[in-house]
Amino acid sequence: MSDLIILHVSSQMELYDPSRDIWTSVGNICYGQYWDVISVLTNEQVLIKKGADNVGLYDILTGLCTHIGNMIDRRDSFATSLLIDGRILLTGGAYANGTVLDSAELY
Repeated sequence: MSDLIILHVSSQMELYDPSRDIWTSVGNICYGQYWDVISVLTNEQVLIKKGADNVGLYDILTGLCTHIGNMIDRRDSFATSLLIDGRILLTGGAYANGTVLDSAELY
C-alpha cells in the first residue's frame, strides 16, 4: 500500500493504487472539513493536517482518524520527510500572512 496516491477534496478522499490502476473512494473522513495530507506512513496510516494547526492520523485500513495534537507553528507550504525511524520531519513553510518560517517539527 505504500505506493498509494491520495486525492482529497474537502472531506472526501480517494486512494489510487498504481499497481492495479484502481481508484477507491474512502468517503468522508476525519474532521469533516478541508484537510491536507502531510505524508503516507509505512504503517498504513496517513499523517494529515486540518485547518491551521490540527494534526491527525488517518488509518487507511480501518477508516478511522485520531487527533494527535496541534502543530507548534501554524505553517503552510512546508516540506515533509519520512525519517528511517518512521517519524515525519516538517520543515520551513510560512504563516498565512506570508512570514517565512525557519523552524522544524517532528511527528
